[in-house]
Amino acid sequence: MTTDKSNDQEKSFAELLEASLEKAPPARIKEGQEVTGTVLQVGSEWTFVDIGAKGEALIATSELLDDKGKSTAAVGDALEARVLRRGPEGVVLSRVLGGGSQGKRILEDAHQLGMPVEGVVKTVIKGGLEVEVGGVRAFCPASQISLRYVEDLTEFVDRKLSFQVTEYREEGRSVVVSRKVLLAEERAKQAEKLREKLVVGAVLPGKVNSIREFGAFVDLGGVDGLLHISEISHSRVSQVEEVLHPGQELTVQIIKMEGERLSLSLKSLAGDPWENIDEQFALSSRHQGTVVRVQPFGAFVELAPGVDGLLHVSTLDDPRIQDARRAFEEGQSVDVTVVSVDPSRKRIGLAPGDRIREGAGAGTGGDSLTPGNVVTGTVERVEHYGIFLRLPGATEAGRSPRGLVPREEIRDAPDDLRSRFPIGQEVRAQVLEPDEKGRLRLSERAALAADERALATEYLDADRKKQGGSAGPQGGFGTLGDLFKKLEK
Repeated sequence: MTTDKSNDQEKSFAELLEASLEKAPPARIKEGQEVTGTVLQVGSEWTFVDIGAKGEALIATSELLDDKGKSTAAVGDALEARVLRRGPEGVVLSRVLGGGSQGKRILEDAHQLGMPVEGVVKTVIKGGLEVEVGGVRAFCPASQISLRYVEDLTEFVDRKLSFQVTEYREEGRSVVVSRKVLLAEERAKQAEKLREKLVVGAVLPGKVNSIREFGAFVDLGGVDGLLHISEISHSRVSQVEEVLHPGQELTVQIIKMEGERLSLSLKSLAGDPWENIDEQFALSSRHQGTVVRVQPFGAFVELAPGVDGLLHVSTLDDPRIQDARRAFEEGQSVDVTVVSVDPSRKRIGLAPGDRIREGAGAGTGGDSLTPGNVVTGTVERVEHYGIFLRLPGATEAGRSPRGLVPREEIRDAPDDLRSRFPIGQEVRAQVLEPDEKGRLRLSERAALAADERALATEYLDADRKKQGGSAGPQGGFGTLGDLFKKLEK
């Protein structure tokens, strides 16, 4: 029985000892060490921080105030700082060593402990900047004021900044400081936290770091990504600096990751400009656009950011223009009419703005182009494979104002079609079904056959009336050959 009681006491003592040791200040905590704690209480002079040790660590509340004198720390917040010293009052923390009459002592301590100091940039000198820390002059090389090259150092003059003391010699008569070291440490911490969020599709805030001809590098908070010029906007961007500048804040989306390299996009957040495109740019609707690219076969016209249409050279009124570069130039404003829309392929066909007039598709304009109808067109161009006819009047929405009569649809086609079809000559042709690309096809053979059938019907009707009855095998009008002989007289 006594043994059991003794064992219980030993167990209880061991548990208390273990708990006590857990609260005891870790032996490895030393001056200059960086620690993370939790804010327990914010006072007017001191802020108490739990760093997992017995008692509390202290940090001057003045170090936690913003520019307006308001505390940036609240109870429960995580706080990172360095151990300034250990004494009877406990562990004293600091984020940045300040100035005061003991400027040299502070600089020496900061150098030994690896702690940052606050200094005011006084002026630009050869090779860098003169910084005052607690009444002591220090030198910051130009290469150590920022993570990136700074051309104009005057932007730092009169600013209060944090520095790392990299050299302390001759009892404070030669002091060299660096801001870049602290920025790199902070960037590394941010990058570590940020990497958990770096996935394709993530939307993150960023700041433009630098501009290049091919795009811009954006700092996401410790990690850089490339915003290519093609991903800036749905509109065409010829020069990056026209829309972006260093220091500009923006929101971007990660669209690709290859190891440490990130590809970013702005335009992916703007939505798909081709959504409901057939409602925005309905057939026969007229719009004002800007020529953004010209090829021999036509001009690409920007109708809206990310939405281009093709104004084909074949839709121009002047048949002599075979190269669109003779009629258009980039940046030119043009009035166009929508003649075809293919949302699935993201293509819009255009014609000059006055091509489809109000009321088009009614009467001789659009209705005449229905397959099976016979139309009269004017020879506009002759090729070895057929002749192109310009058709009169307005066209039906979606149909070209021109039509092709292929060689096989020409009656008794000569080897040289130009000898029979000079430019400007009128030709009757029947409208065929459009080809697989929607182009209008015509047939002279079919039109002549239709004319012959109409004449035959007219003659037969007249013959019936003359004989007072219906014509039949005994009607006396002879064979079909006899009929056409009569028609030719």
